[in-house]
Amino acid sequence: MPEGDSIRKLAHRLSPALVGERVLSARANDFDAEPLVGKRLLAVRTHGKHLFVEAEGDLVVSLHLGMRGRVPVLAPLAQLPGLAQIALQTSRSALVVTQCRTAELRTRRPLERAHYLARWGPDLMAPGF
Repeated sequence: MPEGDSIRKLAHRLSPALVGERVLSARANDFDAEPLVGKRLLAVRTHGKHLFVEAEGDLVVSLHLGMRGRVPVLAPLAQLPGLAQIALQTSRSALVVTQCRTAELRTRRPLERAHYLARWGPDLMAPGF
């Protein structure tokens, strides 16, 4: 199972490929991903073992990879893979999430004040912890 440091490294790897890019197409098995289409991706953040991909329009893709979740960033694809739990296509890359434990599309509030983060406890990887 990826630990907080692995998720933080993943966020640092994803950021250059995603931040500032506009979503050209999106698909998800667990939620309606259509609201992400046309939105610019603003940030990739973490809280403990949770990964957040923030987009314009107060949208946040919230992921917990669990034991087997994978998030490769690929070159743009002609077609998003059918086995992906979540797939986001930009002009520079394709984010493809497979086998993650939870995947949700949330509306963004300041994440530090979100009620669900309080239940998860402090982020041990946060600066200054």
